[in-house]
Amino acid sequence: MATVRTRNINWREIEEAAAEQLVHAVREVREESPDENIHGAVFHAFYGDGESIRWPMVAVGTEETLAEMVDDGDDDASLRWSGPDFEYNVDPTGELDELASRVEKAAAASGDFDKWVRVYERFQKCFPKAAKLARKQLVADKAVGKAFIAVAMDEAEELVPPSLTKAQLRMHFPHYDAEEMERIRLAALPVEQRIAELLPAAVLSDFEGPLVEEYDDLLVACGAAAIPSLVSVVRGEQYPEGSLTAARILAEINITTPEAVDALYDLMRNEDADINARSWAAAALGRLERSDLILAIVPDLPAEVVTRGIHGPIGPFRDHGAHRSLDYGPLETALREYPHLEPEFEKIMTRGSTYCRLDRDEIPTAKAGLESPWGVIRNHASFSLKVRDVLK
Repeated sequence: MATVRTRNINWREIEEAAAEQLVHAVREVREESPDENIHGAVFHAFYGDGESIRWPMVAVGTEETLAEMVDDGDDDASLRWSGPDFEYNVDPTGELDELASRVEKAAAASGDFDKWVRVYERFQKCFPKAAKLARKQLVADKAVGKAFIAVAMDEAEELVPPSLTKAQLRMHFPHYDAEEMERIRLAALPVEQRIAELLPAAVLSDFEGPLVEEYDDLLVACGAAAIPSLVSVVRGEQYPEGSLTAARILAEINITTPEAVDALYDLMRNEDADINARSWAAAALGRLERSDLILAIVPDLPAEVVTRGIHGPIGPFRDHGAHRSLDYGPLETALREYPHLEPEFEKIMTRGSTYCRLDRDEIPTAKAGLESPWGVIRNHASFSLKVRDVLK
């Protein structure tokens, strides 16, 4: 990741302010409840939505309050580091909120969404460092014992490992060790063997494993080498229940091969297949720039398959994995040749998050879309450009 350079942001100041926040919270609990055994403290409630950034809260956990929750029937393991469930929670001060506001302004001034994310990630990285600084001070002052740990706990738990030593991580979060060992093991395998192991893990919804949230991305990272295996799943030759997911992963790899196109086309046309799987196959074809195959047989397809297929390359689905440049051409063709589908496109393009994130070089295409005779295209272009403008 490229270095994040922002004016008026002193990252060391943020680290020290966060450490002071945690130290103050722990000392306050120590003073109010001197007989309780403080086992840890957690930065939590991180928030960054592409527009707003909030300073996290600090929660302080004690063995006594944890025992009370466990007596009520809750699970020790799930609550020990669950900041929202701790009895002692401390909101950020006005000064800390002001620091977060400065970071928010710097992120907004940084440019596009990707740069915004990089500024926010840099902000988050201050808190594992702050956790270590705070623990060192609290242990030195004998406010807590050496068994005490402090953790930055974001929703994805990506900040947990850098908050701790390897020994602390193994002791308190052993699943991380298992996950890392599995990543290392898979990376060391020859690519054909790696694909063979990843395929069922990625396409079967009931597959259990230490990297259950990562198998899809690991298979996508195998690139072209994974396409034949995924094609076999789309065709139902192996793991037929995973055809929908296999179609999605083919789109994320986003390499057009005759085999992939043929398999997706056959699944899209298969009247015996689940409508959702057919729609994902159509969307994958769209992302592989083969919307022409959808448009050629519109009368033979359910409206949902057509609309989701044509919408695929410009919807949020395309932001996962590789994607081609923004192109309203297939949608314009569908609307011009099959005007009865316009209400169906309006439905799919006005519910929920149905827009893709624009790259800088796609802005001219989106601006041209503002002049389209079709409202759904004008709305898509307008909203997509508005999202970018918010970040400037």
